[in-house]
Amino acid sequence: MLAEYGLADRAREISRSGAEIAKSVAAEFSTAERPRWVAGSMGPGTKFPTLGQIPYADLRDAYEEQALGLLEGGVDLLLIETVFDLLSAKAAINGARRAMAALDRVVPLQVQVTIELTGRMLPAPRSPRR
Repeated sequence: MLAEYGLADRAREISRSGAEIAKSVAAEFSTAERPRWVAGSMGPGTKFPTLGQIPYADLRDAYEEQALGLLEGGVDLLLIETVFDLLSAKAAINGARRAMAALDRVVPLQVQVTIELTGRMLPAPRSPRR
């Protein structure tokens, strides 16, 4: 995901730093009566494994690195954003689960998807017109 900007090797560090800042700000406004939570946002990417633009394992591993950083930074939830491709969603979910297992830390996982009016996701194969 950050590879397009030459920052893939810093994804974990950037994610961890962002999460730590967000946790710090949330703590300033949190009270016993009104606790504040931090969601670690991941995605959407710009490459679809369904269309062969990126190998599934590469995308999964990129999501895992990002999730590792977010979890290390203390997020309370992992939020996979605006998925347009079902295989991308699978890569993100599996990357997040691998990160949680590696750190022995489980947080809720939320996935948001985009569905066209046809009921399909964007790169889904379309039925031939008749």
